[in-house]
Parts: sequence; C-alpha cells; structure tokens
Amino acid sequence: MRTVLLLASAATLYAGQSAAPPSNGGLTKTLNELAKECRNPARYSWSGTVLVDRREGEGPFTRVADARVQIATAENGKSMFKLRDEEGTEYWLISDGKKSWSYLPSKKQYMEEEAANSSENEEGEGGDSEQGTIAERSSRQAIAELDRFIQHAQSVVHAKDVPAKFGGEKVHWATIDMVEKPDEKGNKGMAEVVMAPDRPVLARLIEVQVRGAGSEARTSRVTIDFDSFSVGQPEPDGQFTFDPPKKAKLVDDLMIPGQPGSVLLNHPSPDFEARTLTGEKVKLSDLRGKVVLLDFWASWCPPCRAELPTIAKLSAEFKTKGLAVYGVDDEERGTARKYLEKAGLELPTLEDSARKAHHLYRVDAIPTVFVISQDGTVVKWFRGGRTEASLRQALKSAGISE
Repeated sequence: MRTVLLLASAATLYAGQSAAPPSNGGLTKTLNELAKECRNPARYSWSGTVLVDRREGEGPFTRVADARVQIATAENGKSMFKLRDEEGTEYWLISDGKKSWSYLPSKKQYMEEEAANSSENEEGEGGDSEQGTIAERSSRQAIAELDRFIQHAQSVVHAKDVPAKFGGEKVHWATIDMVEKPDEKGNKGMAEVVMAPDRPVLARLIEVQVRGAGSEARTSRVTIDFDSFSVGQPEPDGQFTFDPPKKAKLVDDLMIPGQPGSVLLNHPSPDFEARTLTGEKVKLSDLRGKVVLLDFWASWCPPCRAELPTIAKLSAEFKTKGLAVYGVDDEERGTARKYLEKAGLELPTLEDSARKAHHLYRVDAIPTVFVISQDGTVVKWFRGGRTEASLRQALKSAGISE
C-alpha cells in the first residue's frame, strides 16, 4: 500500500521547487549520514528479501523477481553475493580480490579463477550493465541508487513512523519519501526508506523508476526488506573466502544464471567484424572450420599482461593445426600495438575501441577468454587469468590436438 501511495502522490510532491528535509532534526542528521556512507561505499553488507515488479503503461504490476539475497563488499576487490530465488535457483559469487569462486549448491560444483579486472578502461567507459539476473542487478545497484535519491531529491518528506521487522525484532522506525525532479525526457524516480531514527540503518527500501509517460511509460519497482544492514563499517574477511562444502566438485565451466559470458556457452558465437592492429579486416564467421580463441585484454590490466605470453605461445604453437587466436583490445590501436612490441609478443589483436565485441560477448571484466568450436559454437568461457594447462585442456576439448 505504501508503494501505491508513493506513486499516487508523485504529482503532488513534484510541485515543490527544492528538497525539504524531514521535520525531525535527528532524522535529517541520520539521513545525511546515510547519504555520506552510501556515496561510493568501499564497505557495506546487507541481507534480505528482494522483490522486483514491472509494468507497462498504466496496467498492473507484474512480479519479475523474488529472491533472498546476501551481499557484501570491501576494499581491494573483495566481494560476496549469495542468491536463492523463489524457484529454488541458488548461486554464490565470492572474491578475495585475488581469486574468485562461483558455486552452484544444487550441483555441488564450483569454479575457481584468478580475480579479473573491471573492463572499464582508463577513460572510465563501463562494460555491460545487463550482467546478472534481474534480482542480482537490482541488489547490486540498490546502494548507489539510494545515494542518488538522497542527493538529488526535489522533495524529502518524513511521512510517519511505521512498524517493521529488522534483525528478527519488531521496530517502529521513520518512513521517509524522496522524489526526484523529472529529467528533460520526463523520466522520474521515487524512493521510500524505513530508517532507524538514530543511525544509518534501513529496515526497508523501495525504489521506483518511471521511464516515459502515460501509455508509453515503463515502471520498475524494487522492494528490499532487510534482515541486516551495514554501510561504512569494517567487514570480516572470512566472508570473502570460499571453503568448498563437503563433496563439492571443482569444475572448469559453470553455468551461473545471468552471468556475463556463461549465457553464451553452447550457443552460436555472436558474429562481428573488426580490424587488426595492422589494419587487416577480420570477420568471425569467416573463420568457420577453425577453432577460435578470443582473448579480451588491455595493456593496463595486470592479469592480462601475465596471461598474454601464454596466449601468444599457444597461438604460435597451434597456428598450423586449425587454431585461430585473436586478442580483442578496447584501447586505441597505437596503445595496444606499442605494448605488444615492447613486450616482444606476436599476437594478432583486434581493435575494439567502440566496444562492439565487448558488448556482444558481455565482457564486464578482463582477461576474458572464449573458445569457439569449428561450427561457431562457444564451448569454453574463462573470466580471469588461467593456467597454461587449463587453456590447453580447453583447446583439446574443442578439437585441437597437440
């Protein structure tokens, strides 16, 4: 009901010309503290239930995600994400900043990789924002979106105190509504939080995004009921390591729902055309009949630099045995060429500064390697650095014999 009221009152709240802080001075202080902690947070954790609803035009909302989530982040690339949805799908994604693990409890299988670097280049161009399941994307974006609402709200209203549950206990906390000013296209956002009056802790968060208007409007609503919530506080290192459960099996490939790259496994490889660093035009579909290895890398990426000599070695060794190896680099052509020359590496590399191939292959971190069979099917996918033995085994499984 509160969500319906939040939507219904949007027009009234938008009439304000500037943000009005909650009337309670203590709440204002707590809300400002929450905003400060949520701004580019290096450390946060929470657990709870995530619901995602969407609607087209003025029709009814449709539930598109319902999941239990546990999430945490810390400095130096440490992260933990665990999800179980209403259909029983469950997966874990854990990283200590050096190694990363993916785990499927239903199969008792896990994959271990060298931690990959974000595929953002030095200019800060991001990767594919559509990675992960709907529930995962909504969970990962929640804190950043909350900071935006607090900072850019046109109206901030302390509606009333409401009963809620947090940490297994009943609480009576403040409800605060925030409404953004519509942008030039009429897009708008609203948020509601149920917050402790004396500390930056949330029992509930509702975020509503409206794109367009009237019958053309598309509305997304994310509701999170928190069991625990911490932002800006030290996080225990134990949650950023993975201790394989009893009888869990280490595997080379794991189909993690919605994850970049894995969704392409056993599917036709997306076709694209690009030029090498020397200007030669290459079209992926023209390589049918050969096994293809694509290595997405960049000169600024330490794990990429460590793996490149192995990739170049395999390229030279199997060039006459039906293997075509291409690096894919999103930097300027001269940057990639100078690095390879300085490193003394011979590796055919495709220039992808427009990031067309990166988006087609949903590359969000590097190094990322795809092995494509002779008929154009993606048969292996590696995210993060791999040993030479693992890469050789992947090529062997694709039909390349030593």
